[in-house]
Amino acid sequence: MKRWKCPQDIHPGVLAPSKPRKNDIRRYCIPCSQKSGRLTERIAPAVAKARAVAAERAVKKAVVKKARAKAHTAAYYTVAGINALDYARKLATLPAFSKVKARTVQVEMHRTSKGSRIHGRAHSRATIELFVAPFWTETMLRHTILHELAHHQAPPKFAKRVWSVHHSGFQRVLARATKQADERIGAAGGYKPYLVGDGKAAHARR
Repeated sequence: MKRWKCPQDIHPGVLAPSKPRKNDIRRYCIPCSQKSGRLTERIAPAVAKARAVAAERAVKKAVVKKARAKAHTAAYYTVAGINALDYARKLATLPAFSKVKARTVQVEMHRTSKGSRIHGRAHSRATIELFVAPFWTETMLRHTILHELAHHQAPPKFAKRVWSVHHSGFQRVLARATKQADERIGAAGGYKPYLVGDGKAAHARR
């Protein structure tokens, strides 16, 4: 039970539950109600204090939860100290990717501790999958993202009864995008991807 007092602190208070029902007469100060012509609720200082403490606790909890979610998201997308999602959306603004809406680009991360492949995959709706290994560098990340964005700009073509994935149009887009990225962000060195035949990707270190 809690002490409920007159809001004007004039009339006697009463004991009532911390959450009295709407039709509980103890919820209202009758003299104040008669004077004002409207139902006047009593106040419970202990209940108000507890609510304030709970509200403050909820705010702090929400801040901590948001910070943890932000840290988790940052860790999820971070490759070589770079946020892969932000980086992909930045690269998507290059003129070479005129058909790609940067704000719609999404990145799905997969991490592995084994293997030496530099691997990515393009999906519909501007989604990119990255299969990231610990040895990845900023240059590897850039080239992989450019490669997958080029697939969105120049999708596979069906020709001569086969699907052509890395066709000449795709390679022109990738070449333009790589040049534009080097001009806008800075030349990437130490790693250079190239294509051998159609539909087969090979990578070589300089």
